[in-house]
Amino acid sequence: MDLTILSKEFEGIKIGKFLRSTSSTKALFPSIKQTKSAFHSKEVTVNNNFVSDSYKLQVNDYIVITRTNETVDRLRNEVKDLPIFFQDEFLAVVWKASGLTLCGQKEKTLQSSLKFNLIPSKSSLKLENPEIIGEFLDKATSGFVICSKTKDCSHKLTELMMDQTTQVKYVFTGLVNGNFGDNFSLKENDDYIIETEIDNSPCKTLVRYISSHQTRNTTSGWISLIKASPIKFLSHKNKSFVKHQVKITLKNVGFPILGSSKYCDYFKQGVGTYYQLNEIEFYHPLKIEILLSFKKDIPSKFLLLLEREKKFFERKLEEEKNLLMNYNSEDLDFEFKNVYYMLGKKDFFHLNYDVSSAVMVPRQGTEALVQTSLDLLPKIDTPKYEYKDIKEKLKYCLMNCCIKKRNFVDHRSCIKSKALCL
Repeated sequence: MDLTILSKEFEGIKIGKFLRSTSSTKALFPSIKQTKSAFHSKEVTVNNNFVSDSYKLQVNDYIVITRTNETVDRLRNEVKDLPIFFQDEFLAVVWKASGLTLCGQKEKTLQSSLKFNLIPSKSSLKLENPEIIGEFLDKATSGFVICSKTKDCSHKLTELMMDQTTQVKYVFTGLVNGNFGDNFSLKENDDYIIETEIDNSPCKTLVRYISSHQTRNTTSGWISLIKASPIKFLSHKNKSFVKHQVKITLKNVGFPILGSSKYCDYFKQGVGTYYQLNEIEFYHPLKIEILLSFKKDIPSKFLLLLEREKKFFERKLEEEKNLLMNYNSEDLDFEFKNVYYMLGKKDFFHLNYDVSSAVMVPRQGTEALVQTSLDLLPKIDTPKYEYKDIKEKLKYCLMNCCIKKRNFVDHRSCIKSKALCL
C-alpha cells in the first residue's frame, strides 16, 4: 500500500497516530502495540527510509506499507510454541495450557491459533480453520485437545464422542476435598463407578482412588488424589454441564475438586485449579488400525502440594502435642501464647462459621467434643428447655459440658477447652 502526504493538515502529526486513525490503514494498525510491532519489523518506510512510529509527517512524504491483514490476524490470534503431540493430514492432538481459553470470540484462543500452528491439510475436504472436538476444558484446566483438519474426520470424531461405549477415553487427574478412599471403603488404586444425574440427564464416571493426606487447609481435614474418566458422556443442551461433567459429579457426591474455577471448592488464593486432563486414548477415525494414546505424568504441582500439606500437618500436630504436655491444669484462662489455627469461613456440623485464629483444639478434637456433647444431651435433665435450632442446641451442650465458648450463635466462634477428656 502506498500513501503520499499532500495536505498540510497532517504536517507534524506522528506517523503512528496517523496510520491508526486513517480509514484506509487503521485495519492494519488496530492498536499501539501492533503499530510499534510493524515499525520494529520494518514494514513501513517513508521516502524509502525506515523510521520509527514517532516520526513527524511532512508534506510530500511518500509512505510504503508492506504489512498485510494476514500478519495482523497472526499477531492477534497466534499462540506461540503450542505443544503438538501428533498431527497428520486429518487430525492433530495438542496441549492446552492453563489460562488459555479453548474457543470463543476472544483473541488468542486455542481455536483461533490452530491455523497458525498446524501444518495445513492437503485433503480436498480440508477445513479452512481446524475444529476442536470435545470441549471439556475450561480456561483454568490444562490438558490434551483433539483437533480435526478435515470435514470427514470431524464427522467421524463427533460420532466417536457420541458413542455410549466411549470410543474416546479421557482421564482427568485432580485433588479433591475429603478422604475419598475411606468414604467408599477403597484401597489405593481401587476403582469406583459413580452413577448420577446432572439436570435430569444420566451420566456415569469411573474414579480411581490414588491416595489421601491430612491437611489443615480444607473443611474436611483431608486431600485425596484421584483419577476420573467419563464412562458415559453427558448428553445435554447446556455445554457448561458437558464441559464440567467430572467436576459436577465429584461435587455431587461430596468431593469437589480443589481450585478457584467453576464447580470447584475454593482452596487458596492464586493457586489455580488442581485438575488436569493428562491422559487420552482413541482409535484414528479414518485409520481404524492405529491406536493413538497420549499420557503425561501427574503434575508436580499436585505432588508438591500433598507433600507440603503433609509436613505442615505433622509439624502443627507435634507443636500442639508439646503444648498439651506442658499445659497447667490450674490455669483456666489460657494466658500462654495461642496456637494459630485456620482462618476464613468453614463448614462445621453443616453450618458456616468464621474461625478465630485463637482456636486451641485441633479440628478432629473440636468435632469430637461437640459430638460427645450431643451424645450426652439425652442424659441432661432439661424439662423446661425448648431447642429452637441446632445453634441453640450446640450452645446449651457446650456450656453444660464445661467447654468455654464465645459468641457461638453470632457465627464467630473461639472454642477453648477446660478439660480435654469428656
